Amino acid sequence: MTLFSYDPARLAAGLENPALVLQGDKDVQVTPHDARLLSNALPKASLKIIPGVTHMLKQDVPGAPFATYQDASLPLGAEVTPAIVSFIQSFHLNSANDGAGCEGE
Repeated sequence: MTLFSYDPARLAAGLENPALVLQGDKDVQVTPHDARLLSNALPKASLKIIPGVTHMLKQDVPGAPFATYQDASLPLGAEVTPAIVSFIQSFHLNSANDGAGCEGE
């Protein structure tokens, strides 16, 4: 079996955990359409399509589609970290509203 024989949306269907699907619109491996399919298969998914970002979640280097795979010094796209922080914070806010926060908070 090869990696390409798997259907991520089908495999994800039925997972009940919250999930953040981050997708760069400059990704040469996975399209925004694929990210939407995955997000739609996950009942508790949040989808964020980030302009100008590659598969590595780094800012695209025009004319060098694989630069973000090869150059570890390239920064993450500017919207990546805020999207992750917002997703994580939504759980803290939800648990505080539900009265289900962690002990000691």
